[in-house]
Amino acid sequence: MVSEGMCSTEPSILDSECNGEPTMMKQIILIMAVMAFNNPLLTSIMEYRTGKIIIFGIYLCIYFLLYSSPILILSPIVHFLMYWPKIFKFFNVELHPLISGHIGPLGQGCYKVLIIIVTTLICPESVKSIFNIPPMWVSLSAGVVCVGTPVVLYLWSLGTKSSGKHRGVMKMMKPQDDENNEKSTKGKKSEMEENADRSLSVKAKLKLTVLAFLNALGEEFGTRGLFLFELQRDAGLDPNWANFIQAFSFGAQHWEGIPSGWTGVGLTTIYGFIMGLLTQYGGLSAAVLVHGVADYYIFVYVARMEFSSDDKKKN
Repeated sequence: MVSEGMCSTEPSILDSECNGEPTMMKQIILIMAVMAFNNPLLTSIMEYRTGKIIIFGIYLCIYFLLYSSPILILSPIVHFLMYWPKIFKFFNVELHPLISGHIGPLGQGCYKVLIIIVTTLICPESVKSIFNIPPMWVSLSAGVVCVGTPVVLYLWSLGTKSSGKHRGVMKMMKPQDDENNEKSTKGKKSEMEENADRSLSVKAKLKLTVLAFLNALGEEFGTRGLFLFELQRDAGLDPNWANFIQAFSFGAQHWEGIPSGWTGVGLTTIYGFIMGLLTQYGGLSAAVLVHGVADYYIFVYVARMEFSSDDKKKN
């Protein structure tokens, strides 16, 4: 599982100069930090202020006293900054719910956008491969994944009789005046729900395209950018093991995502591993493109799929 040194003889775009032999304790701590990132169980604990203070206190103590790895400070910094909308609320300034993160896929305080910013600031070398032009075989592989992923998502939704009621996704197209008035939205449907059996407008599709690629950038910068890079460079793991660990962490994050449940965790773990391979051999640009296409398909098609009540009962 652990390589003898930081550098691997296997070709990888994430390979970097060796800086010394990492200890086993450091490797275990960094692996646990990656596995804990956005983990559903840990997230439920952090809903309580005391739990959040304890967990992030541990992270920061380890960072300042033992190992100053970017892996350890990404989560505390992002979770601290994602409360920025409260500043505007204090001054009675209303923000669009999509920007504040009350709706949509970007999370509270648009924390996935914060991941992009924070990762770029604390470890710019981990995401610089976004500017790489992938080799031809990587580009062709990415094209195959772009085509295959929507097919898998469609079959998953059909097999699980997904009703498209994914929290955040179905509400993201709700009109502004309805979003700001809780009473006026009672019993009303969002634009995506009302048009579940019709095509979305060009404006709506453009909006979802932007959201899809922002979501993809946030997830790729955190997992295949920072985590995969640092597990190889800082923890000194073999590239394949580093890839598997970030992929499993990515899969666990999708317990309540699309796809969801145990099937979703399995599918997104496999997907995350493939994205890791694309990143290792072609840079982040290939992974972001493939991920963005998948998210667009989820927002525009999978999240709007509806099944009859009879179909759901059979499932």
